[in-house]
Amino acid sequence: MKINPLPLLLSMLFLTPFLASSQHLRPHDIPKVTLADFKASVKPNAPYPVYINVRIYYRIDSVVKLSDLAYKLKVITKVEQNTGGSFFDQVKVPRKEVDALLNHEQGHLLIGFIIGNKIEKLMSEFIYTADFQGEVRYKFQEYERRLSELHNEYDTATNHSTYKDAQKEWDKKLKLMFEQTWQPEK
Repeated sequence: MKINPLPLLLSMLFLTPFLASSQHLRPHDIPKVTLADFKASVKPNAPYPVYINVRIYYRIDSVVKLSDLAYKLKVITKVEQNTGGSFFDQVKVPRKEVDALLNHEQGHLLIGFIIGNKIEKLMSEFIYTADFQGEVRYKFQEYERRLSELHNEYDTATNHSTYKDAQKEWDKKLKLMFEQTWQPEK
């Protein structure tokens, strides 16, 4: 049986730029966190006076059918602060600490963007089956859970912003991590 190489060559021609594209979330997409972004009531037994609720959503942006059994996808994420799930106890937080805590919460939002870009990259590397929608849902949940551990590392290392030197280091570290997620690989 003779195989026609044209469909494979065309797939590779269109697939190469598709796979080489950098992740889409960029610095200008990240809003500055302000007190107005914390709209939820403070939880009476919350362990901390401030909590930012960061949500990550995904959508399948494009699908390339490689064969009847193989698909390549481009997955796009959206990251946002759920203001209705975020709270800031201005009674418990001294005024002189507000800026430091807002900066710390900005770090959590940045972690969400780091995770979003990493998920886009990881999920776009796979070859999926015809059940790609179920596979994407499962992989998204798995990656989000695993990558979200960065939030815990950040809080532990900075003690929720009280370790000022550690916070400054993490500010730099997170900025670099984010830059590495959206810049095209060389």
